[in-house]
Amino acid sequence: MEANKENQQSMEQAFNQALDAYKAGNFAEAAGQWLALAEDGCAPAQRALGSLYERGQGVEKNAENAFEWTKKAAEQNDPVAMFNLACYHDKGVGVKKNQQTALTWYRKAAEYGHPEAAALIASLIETGDRGLEKDMDEAVRWYQIAANRGNVLAMGRLAWLYSTGTGVPQAAQGGNAACMMNTAILYARGEGTPHDAHEALYWAEQAKKHGAPQAERLINAIKKNG
Repeated sequence: MEANKENQQSMEQAFNQALDAYKAGNFAEAAGQWLALAEDGCAPAQRALGSLYERGQGVEKNAENAFEWTKKAAEQNDPVAMFNLACYHDKGVGVKKNQQTALTWYRKAAEYGHPEAAALIASLIETGDRGLEKDMDEAVRWYQIAANRGNVLAMGRLAWLYSTGTGVPQAAQGGNAACMMNTAILYARGEGTPHDAHEALYWAEQAKKHGAPQAERLINAIKKNG
């Protein structure tokens, strides 16, 4: 157990050293270090190496290699690799274009918490695209996951849905305090939607009524700062 922990720490340290080289513009050095780690089964290194091959940074640009290394990482449940792999299938990069396979990997990435994937799945469910059944409650659930992980587009979409009451009977309008708090914060910060202190205060007060523990503090902040 201790040996495995030390090996993981060593791998993480080596990955970060390669990352430092990449950030410094030493792409070839980063590629060499990530290749060694990737061959040892390090998923983040496999994903990073795939991106280098996609962009031609430190290695010769090669879509097939980008796809293969990214796939190895995705199969180890790396969420970013899952999303990248979905994009490759979606666009036909290094593999024959297949939107249904892309959708499978987008969903897997979303299930592992990738914010852009969650926002995309939400949008597809909201519109019923790619053969998915339209379900506003499910779409809102995925938008909420994406927004909670910082996706600005999902924040903006949620703010609009909550403010209009469109398709959210089980979310903000149905008494979901977390959704109400999120909406209040979006309006208060002007993230994904225009700043609106009145709307922010309204949703913060609704959240307080439904037991959100931080609502009182948010209400006071909105009243103080607008």
